Amino acid sequence: MSAGSNGAGRGPASELPATDPAVEQPATGEAMAPAPAPSAPAPVGADGLIHCAIVEERRTPEDCALLQQVVRGSAALKAPAAMLRGEQKSVHLAISRTAGSTAPTEALQDAPGVQHSFTPAVGRFIEARLIGDSGLEVTADPATPAVQDLGAGDGALWIWRVKAVDEGERTLTIQTRVMSRQPDGSFLPRGAIYTDTKNVRVTVGTGDVILDGISLFDRWLKALASPTESLTNLLISLGTLLGAVATLVAGIRTFGKRARGEADEKKEE
Repeated sequence: MSAGSNGAGRGPASELPATDPAVEQPATGEAMAPAPAPSAPAPVGADGLIHCAIVEERRTPEDCALLQQVVRGSAALKAPAAMLRGEQKSVHLAISRTAGSTAPTEALQDAPGVQHSFTPAVGRFIEARLIGDSGLEVTADPATPAVQDLGAGDGALWIWRVKAVDEGERTLTIQTRVMSRQPDGSFLPRGAIYTDTKNVRVTVGTGDVILDGISLFDRWLKALASPTESLTNLLISLGTLLGAVATLVAGIRTFGKRARGEADEKKEE
């Protein structure tokens, strides 16, 4: 391939056949690229090939027609099921133009994470984006741009780096959609967005649990040492101390939860 669950996904293969016209309909609030103007068929050469303008290459008439269609492809996504706060992990997405292809799975066989398969609508150009909630920071790999050209090969690859910045049950949302390139080189969406959400359990590591507890305990001591021994300060001090104790107790439970998350991730791999 060229470079480029948990949760409910929308757009399963059973809803749309390989060439369902519904994939051409824009999502609410989206503009759809105008259909290309009809043109005379390119002449077939002695080698059985024609000049296929959409890829600027000589292809068979059948291949050229396929490249101009929006069809149902195949995709594989690998994302982590569990992370530690402050940890960074990679998310990989591979998409093929061919329905039922094993190429996406094969392309990601060495990538870490839990694998999820889906069947997005694909055309010559396709855009993919990964969106994290407030507890996850997502950065795209510059070598794999958001919009990629499937006409250059059977498929494409996207990579993102995800950093866990807050603990809890977090979510990653993958979005893909077909794009149409305009004469000026810009792109417009062509059809609805495929969206799917995956859950990521973020826990606090041993070191962070200890540091959090020390920080809370230090705040409690400073509150007690305050010159103003008001009832409010005493209550704040007591609450801070209880928070420190709760943090340390939560840390003990963290290990079991993280172990279960890693076990689930390995099991699904």
